[in-house]
Amino acid sequence: MKKFSFLSLCSAACLCAAFFTPCAQAGEFSPEQLKKMGVFLSNFTECGFSEASRDDFVRNPRMVVRFGMCHHWMNNQKLFAPSKSCGSQKSEFDSYMKIDRKHIESSAARYLDLKFADHRSVPDENYFYDGRN
Repeated sequence: MKKFSFLSLCSAACLCAAFFTPCAQAGEFSPEQLKKMGVFLSNFTECGFSEASRDDFVRNPRMVVRFGMCHHWMNNQKLFAPSKSCGSQKSEFDSYMKIDRKHIESSAARYLDLKFADHRSVPDENYFYDGRN
């Protein structure tokens, strides 16, 4: 039997509620609720997490960091500041962008209902954590 992720099931519920009258009547989703579900799901899919479950994020702190960085880069670029260093990586120019870890923590709380403090580098995505804000 195929295991469905939380996001896949939410996507199916949104589509069903939006396009099929019997399903919409059973769920009674308002247009505002449908919009909120769509925004919630798009925050994960635009960062490539269409098949991830909440448990996947809980077990893998790097996923949380990657999601938080991507989410804020897509939606809140003003939270990033140019920097000449990032962790052990150095440059003579402002080649790096930094974000305060509290923003990663807030996205984990808001979208995953997760109190997050286990910040990790994600070297394969070029996200480096230097241990500071």
